[in-house]
Amino acid sequence: TTKRGSEGKSTLSVSANVSIQNATNVPDLLNASQYAALNNDMMLNSGNTPNPEFADPASLGAGTDWMDELLNNGVQHKHNLTISGGGEKSNYYLSAGYSKQFGVVKYADDNNTKYNLRMNYDYRITDWLKLETKVALDNNKRTDVGSNGAWVIGEAILDMPNHPVYNADGNFFTQGGWSNAVALAKESETATFKTREMNGNFRLIANIIDGLTLTAQAGVNYKNKNNEDIAKAIPLYTWDNNITYYTGAGSPEQSAVDRTTEETVYQNYTAYLNYDKNFGPDHHLDAMLGMAYETEEVRMFMARRDNFI
Repeated sequence: TTKRGSEGKSTLSVSANVSIQNATNVPDLLNASQYAALNNDMMLNSGNTPNPEFADPASLGAGTDWMDELLNNGVQHKHNLTISGGGEKSNYYLSAGYSKQFGVVKYADDNNTKYNLRMNYDYRITDWLKLETKVALDNNKRTDVGSNGAWVIGEAILDMPNHPVYNADGNFFTQGGWSNAVALAKESETATFKTREMNGNFRLIANIIDGLTLTAQAGVNYKNKNNEDIAKAIPLYTWDNNITYYTGAGSPEQSAVDRTTEETVYQNYTAYLNYDKNFGPDHHLDAMLGMAYETEEVRMFMARRDNFI
């Protein structure tokens, strides 16, 4: 934030809000009887025999609404606290925030949690020398459906409306090589994405003589990311309760865990002299001399283990 405190009594502000979120632009998909009728037309128009399971499309009814099985409303709440004030020589602005967002996939841990802290502090050291500081801390943890489960909404769009979510034995159903969006959402491992970031900016402003100002500034940005993603093989069953297909990872032997750590340090330093002065009513001089230096260092480590689960 660029907000700064001002001279006077300390001011305290607290805010909180809760919001309900839902998926937008959800496609209007065919139900089971509509799909069967359209499939019959396709087969006849191409000179093929229709699927005998679709002999009476109306008898199939609505079937499975995969988007309705998968999605619900998400909830987000935010809380903020700010304190500001100042005196003759200094002023300050401090803010702290917390937010939690619950995603729209029913069974998944698709959440986002954020913490942040901001501090702006100005101090006039002498009549001609002033220090300005800005410090910001951020901590973010996002979770999602692991591995191919990130494709879970796309899978719900493609899943067959004439397929139930479960077979008669209560196991996740499939046939014909199709997947099962609810199985992906409910049984996939959770992928985690953690980010911690610190920004610091410090500026010293010196009015050396009339018209001559020196400004020196140092900035540091540190960011650390830790990500973990697990691919898990989730069995899907026929109506006879035989495993026919694995979703997520293609088989138990293809289960895997991936971990990535990334650390970035960015630094920048600037200093410049500015001379700005009028000489009489007709002459004005404005000159600047400066220098800048910046550096960035990135370190990344990635590891993977197969046949993890």
